[in-house]
Amino acid sequence: MSNFIETLKCPYRSPHVVVEAIQDIIKDKVVCELGCGYGDLFPSFMKYAKEVKGLEFNKERVAVCKEKGLSVIHGDWTKDPIPKADVYYFWAENTSQVEPLIDLLIPQEKTIIAAADASYKEEDEVSTLEHCKQKWTGELSRFPFDEGDEYREN
Repeated sequence: MSNFIETLKCPYRSPHVVVEAIQDIIKDKVVCELGCGYGDLFPSFMKYAKEVKGLEFNKERVAVCKEKGLSVIHGDWTKDPIPKADVYYFWAENTSQVEPLIDLLIPQEKTIIAAADASYKEEDEVSTLEHCKQKWTGELSRFPFDEGDEYREN
């Protein structure tokens, strides 16, 4: 299984283009991906960041990350301490994930990068990122990408 994960041209949740777009923000900084899955974005982050860490609640995924030699700990950011970092990155599936995380990180004055599929709509038809921008005064950027024809590759 880990061989397949290592060779994904487009990670399941976040496209590589997101990391390319934020390279100036993460350059020479400690980056922590919250909900890092199998660590499939780590190689992209490592091109620019000083250090990359991850927090993942799924023990199987953490085991795969450990097999790859990645710095990932098992935990749930809603309950457990999060690793110290300069920049926090996460892929938001919905606003119920975004708001508590932003509330947790804003007082620490950390850089937060919340990525999401802009086509995802909540029941109230407000996109996750638009909702995020209402909650927090960050910038909203859109990055078109085409990494193939499969799920989340375009």
